[in-house]
Amino acid sequence: MEASSYNLRIWDFPSTLFTSKMAPTNLSSPAEVSEQISETTAPKSPLVSLPAELRNIIWALVLGEKTFDIKCEVRIPWGTTTTNLTIQKHYLSLLRTCRQIHSETRLLPFKLNIFQFKSEDAFKPWLNKFDQAQRAAITEVRLMTWKAKHMVESSGFVPRRLGDVFPVEMCAGLRKVRVEVRYTGVVRECGKWECGGNELEDRDWAEQEGRLRLRWTRRDPRLVVSFERVAV
Repeated sequence: MEASSYNLRIWDFPSTLFTSKMAPTNLSSPAEVSEQISETTAPKSPLVSLPAELRNIIWALVLGEKTFDIKCEVRIPWGTTTTNLTIQKHYLSLLRTCRQIHSETRLLPFKLNIFQFKSEDAFKPWLNKFDQAQRAAITEVRLMTWKAKHMVESSGFVPRRLGDVFPVEMCAGLRKVRVEVRYTGVVRECGKWECGGNELEDRDWAEQEGRLRLRWTRRDPRLVVSFERVAV
């Protein structure tokens, strides 16, 4: 099948690429689809004739252990665009080799990698590009925040709180959230109220982190939330 028939938008992780668009449509169950795909492609390639365990190792080496930086750009009145900045040009070529490989690997780019966000405006526009199965395959994200309160980038005059903008409910399979907590490295030498109360905000990381962890793990107890403090 020609690559053009996939309608590729490779830089944004298109939903058309990871859906089973190539699979037969006249079969009643996923098992029948998988069986039909195997029957039509397995004899043609030594690669797909390998044991499933070895194929899974190969797929993971090719498609996993990467961190993708999701950039967000808000253009009024045209709306919000999101782009995967760090994806390599031919990263998804494996998925276009044959039907069986496409079926086995189409969710692995979501499952095996980390997706990094800086803007509060990026979450829903980027996630809405994918179907429910693709969003559910995402297992780990990294959030760049200011003092665990809000994302470091925002199109609004007043950034919204992190707990209100990160849509945990859209990623049913999410298991790890890494939060980078940026803060100023300046040490204030003043009394409790001599800095206009600002020194209190500089020291409330633990409280903010605790609130986020409690809020997200209440929604899914399997979720692991970690924090990394970075002085800037």
